[in-house]
Amino acid sequence: MLRILIVFIFVLSLTGCMNSWDSHSTTYKVDGVVVEVPVEIDGEPVPPDPGEDGTETLLGIDSNANGVRDDVERWIYAKYQNSHPIVRQIALQAGRAAQIIIQEPEKAMETTDLIAAAQDCNYYFRDYANLYGDSILVDHYIFNKEFKNVQFNTPKRVKAYLEHDSYLSGGVFPATPISKKKSRCHFNIDEFLSK
Repeated sequence: MLRILIVFIFVLSLTGCMNSWDSHSTTYKVDGVVVEVPVEIDGEPVPPDPGEDGTETLLGIDSNANGVRDDVERWIYAKYQNSHPIVRQIALQAGRAAQIIIQEPEKAMETTDLIAAAQDCNYYFRDYANLYGDSILVDHYIFNKEFKNVQFNTPKRVKAYLEHDSYLSGGVFPATPISKKKSRCHFNIDEFLSK
């Protein structure tokens, strides 16, 4: 009973804190500002709005089969449309990882490294890139509360995330050495640095 109450409170807190968007619109409200979702980013079309159909299942709709739910991808493009392409790639990497961890929460010990890799990539471009001749391109932690509110936006998704988290309880996970954080980016860094 206590677990159900905790999940219920968590869901309420997420829905109360979420950035809002109209799922039938091409705009999002990000950080209190209405932002138009672009039709194309870096030459790639932004996926269509999944509407209510996107919330009916645990994994939602991923029309372009890139591993990121369409609603999450649209939010990333709206939130980071004026950011360096690396920022969007880190957010997309985190979105793919989040989809995988909720798909099979019981495999948390195997899949938790996917989130850690996205975090390491984020930290590299936020804190350490200048030590290795790259530019600091990120000014915040991407897999934050706001991101989680968008990613885990239904009771089923929250439950799966909390279940994943519970399987990690008591685990000890080594930190990635600073010199290896860049290698944890799961995209072609050189391609996006040249944009």
